[in-house]
Amino acid sequence: MLEDVHLKEIHIVKKQLSQKMFSLIIDIIQRRSPKLLNLPFFNGNESLTDIEREELREVLSDEFCEFGLKADSEPNDYGLLIEHSIDEIGHL
Repeated sequence: MLEDVHLKEIHIVKKQLSQKMFSLIIDIIQRRSPKLLNLPFFNGNESLTDIEREELREVLSDEFCEFGLKADSEPNDYGLLIEHSIDEIGHL
């Protein structure tokens, strides 16, 4: 019974991320650090620990630095999406 409640909670948390945002995070992780896809969170079993949350943010930050900035160091559209996903992970 408790497991059903917990799985429902994970579903709600993931639902709070838009499908676009969740897909973006998955895409970046697949390319940059596929081992993170083994986190229980992505299998619907647990929420993120502080350490896991930080690992995800680091991967997203690397992507942001490499592809998310215009020549004038302002975020491009992709960078804005990454920034938003970093913020959202902080709330998971």
